Amino acid sequence: MRRGSAQSFSKLSVIFLLLSAFFNLTSYTFDQIIIHNEDKTRHLKQSLEIKRSDLYNLNTSLNVAQDLSYEIGFEANKFLALISFDAKAYGAFINEEIFVDNLILNIEALDTDSLSKTYKNKLIKNINLYNLRVDNLYKVFETYFSTGHTKKLIEDKEEYSNFVNKKYKKIPIKFTEDYFKEETDRYQMYSKIYNIIATLTDSSNDIREIYSFLQENFTNKYVEYYDSLERYSSNQNTKNYYILFSIVSQILGLTFLLLLFRNLINENI
Repeated sequence: MRRGSAQSFSKLSVIFLLLSAFFNLTSYTFDQIIIHNEDKTRHLKQSLEIKRSDLYNLNTSLNVAQDLSYEIGFEANKFLALISFDAKAYGAFINEEIFVDNLILNIEALDTDSLSKTYKNKLIKNINLYNLRVDNLYKVFETYFSTGHTKKLIEDKEEYSNFVNKKYKKIPIKFTEDYFKEETDRYQMYSKIYNIIATLTDSSNDIREIYSFLQENFTNKYVEYYDSLERYSSNQNTKNYYILFSIVSQILGLTFLLLLFRNLINENI
């Protein structure tokens, strides 16, 4: 009778032992899977951060390009109009015969000397402002388009080379100085100044081309980013399930281990 009872408890103890070992081994397996999953999660997170940084860089460049393409085109036309008016006004007031021959105004009522100086100063001021705008254009381009992911995308494009090689020139100081010399052919000198300013509209077209190119890449990067985000979220959910299974396995392993000890004690009794 005692032998049969002892034998019955021994079988039950063996079952508890096997179940405890199984669930502890299962818990260990899930722990190893979690560790491996952590490495995968870390790589996915790094990739996600890189894509997020690229998107931020592209978005900033896109906003700047959109504003810049409009501003440069507007300012190029503005400088053309201002400098054209200043040059004509200066030429008119410095040449009294224009008024006398055409009977436009009473020449005696005008201080043509003062007016010619006024428009000379305005012409110089606007030329200097134009040169400053060209300098600022290159500074903006260097800040927002010559670094990071944006640079990698556009560095092989002709429009990028135009800015890097400073295709769009400032008006040389010598041009301004020569323009006011008596022996200068002002029309020819003005044409040179006008043509330099007119090329600034080309820079607006270049920025517009860069904007269109970046817009297409931004759309693709946006899709890639959310694909990566979805994979990262899915991986996180899977990891949470593995953690849950590991905890449940540990609990079951400990439970069957306690049952084993209880049966061993009863068996001894």
